[in-house]
Amino acid sequence: KVSATHDHVIKDDFASLDEIHNAIKEVGLDHSQLIFGIDYTISNLETGKTSFNGLSLHHIQDGLLNPYQSVITIVGRTLEKYDSDKLIPVFGFGDRSTLDRKIFPLRPDGSYCKGFRGVLEAYNEITPKVRMSGPTNFAPLIREAVRIVKKTGELTIDANDKQGRKLLMSPSTNPSKNEIICLRKFN
Repeated sequence: KVSATHDHVIKDDFASLDEIHNAIKEVGLDHSQLIFGIDYTISNLETGKTSFNGLSLHHIQDGLLNPYQSVITIVGRTLEKYDSDKLIPVFGFGDRSTLDRKIFPLRPDGSYCKGFRGVLEAYNEITPKVRMSGPTNFAPLIREAVRIVKKTGELTIDANDKQGRKLLMSPSTNPSKNEIICLRKFN
């Protein structure tokens, strides 16, 4: 099964993490800088009503991984090995304090997380304190990613919506013309 129509296609049917790493290596990825963006919009409550046993998609409970914890773990375990310093920037957006205008670092001191386990720890620590709001706007996160890319010279764009679909850009995210131009320059 194939999930894209370009020169560097990676199949999306794997039996092990080693198979995924081999496929990634075959298409030429040997280094990557991870950046996580966590959507704290109110839509996580609505979506959870029908897809997560009536709970918010951010509901934290011992012994139960919520969808965000699952994605952090899966993406982290898969791509962390390609991140040489294992320092991962993690930002939240769409909460009551940032709305659709800004992002906030998940670590209170603004430092990057050490590995995907550090991302999970920061997520688990701050999420119960976050007041969800909205609307969803990826533009502030894209601006920060571009700033990091300019600083490091590395680029990987990977975003998922609440249903697990891959997003690079869509009309509903309404990025400004400048963010689209910045992305094109670095693609």
